[in-house]
This record gives sequence, C-alpha cells and structure tokens, in this order.
Amino acid sequence: MIRRTNGFSLHELMVIIGIMAIMAAIAMPNLIGWLPKYRLSTAAREMMGAMEQARLTAIRRSADVVVALDYAANSYRMSLDGGTVKAATLPAGVDLKEPASGSLGSGFRFNSQGMPVDASGNATAGRVVLAAGERVPEKSIRVNAGGHVRIQAE
Repeated sequence: MIRRTNGFSLHELMVIIGIMAIMAAIAMPNLIGWLPKYRLSTAAREMMGAMEQARLTAIRRSADVVVALDYAANSYRMSLDGGTVKAATLPAGVDLKEPASGSLGSGFRFNSQGMPVDASGNATAGRVVLAAGERVPEKSIRVNAGGHVRIQAE
C-alpha cells in the first residue's frame, strides 16, 4: 500500500540546505570584493551631490558657500555665513586622498554666481580624490572653473 506524504523528508531538506551552503560559500568572495567598490561609488556620488548643492545654494542665496575638506577625519562640511548647512563623514573604508597636484586643497567656496573661488577670491578648479584600498580604482570629484561638478575614475 502506498502512503501519501505531504511536505519533504528530513533527508531531502538536509540535501537542499547543503547545496545552498556550498553555493553561498562560492558566492561570498565575490560579494566581499564588490563591497568596497560600492562604498566608494556611493561616497563619490554623495560628495558630488553636496558640491552641487553648495553651488546651487550660493546662486539661490547670492552668497558665498564654503566647502571645507578634512582629510584627517575623512569628512566634508558645507557652510553659509558661518553656519553649517551640511556635514558628512565618508563611510568606513573610504578615504579622502589629497592628490599631489590639481587638488582643491583643504577647501574652496562657490561665489554668488556659482563659480569656484579660493579664499582670496581667485577663480579655481581642481579635484578631490577618494580611495577605498589598493584593489579598487580611485574616483575623483572634479570641479571646473565654471562650477560644473563631475565624477571621474582615476
């Protein structure tokens, strides 16, 4: 006499769990390698957005907006008339890296026309470099003399 059973037996479930564990063990190194690249891309997009927000705020309010970079703390701060508009710290594993040349230095400002200028009011352009380890290509956020902000892979 054949007996009908509903569901799976314990042996069938153990085989399925074993197969899933093997597949997870194979996929895990790929996921771990992908995470730093994702963090770097996210941090670059957030910093670019903050710089664009600083530029638009300067134009909208007809005032200078300062973007200060803190390389030691891996953070940046946007301020208007001495008050902080936005401050952020980069995620763990992502570092602000001061390049040898073409750097924006420790900060810059957008004037009331949305143009980047240095502390003395002279037009400036440059980049901020973000790094996430040796195996991940660096990304730079470039600001040209016209105030356009973009992300570029190094």
